[in-house]
Amino acid sequence: MEKPSKEGFFESGLGTPRTGMRRASRSTGCFYVPPPDELVAMNFDDSDNLMGDRVLCKADERLSLDKAASAKVFFLLQMAAAHNTGRDFTRFKTHGSGLRWLIFQAENDNRRLRFDMLRLKKWVGDSDWHLVCENLVIHTLEIEADFWLHIATDRAAFDRACEAVRRFKPDVIGFDPLKDLTTGRPE
Repeated sequence: MEKPSKEGFFESGLGTPRTGMRRASRSTGCFYVPPPDELVAMNFDDSDNLMGDRVLCKADERLSLDKAASAKVFFLLQMAAAHNTGRDFTRFKTHGSGLRWLIFQAENDNRRLRFDMLRLKKWVGDSDWHLVCENLVIHTLEIEADFWLHIATDRAAFDRACEAVRRFKPDVIGFDPLKDLTTGRPE
């Protein structure tokens, strides 16, 4: 089985290098270490800030870890709903309404997701529910292949994930569980 490359992941649109970053030449074998004046002189566009004081930004990666059955998917769903309705999320101001969210998950059946969606709908209200519906897509467990998200080791799963990204054109992508994105044991 062919393992997907990290370069292929970025080319597929599933990941994006951060803006403002330089990469050291691979031939030097050293990290890029800029002097303070160079950092101070860097210019950034603040429109990439999605939450709080840069707690979440476009083209950034964030990791939220917790034990099984701790509502990590609901956490992602509520974050998406907060962004698209202009609500605060866990006391953080949200920025960037109208962003399309794609959530890949492999642990919650449709009964659980329906329960979560009903809670979200109650939280955002009928008047804003359409904003959630227009900007949130979630991977559900319909057939056996849906339970297998091991995109780091399974080429077919990687290709399905890439196709979902191409089809839905998300601005934000969330994954649960982490074990489905890594090789070996992530803990």
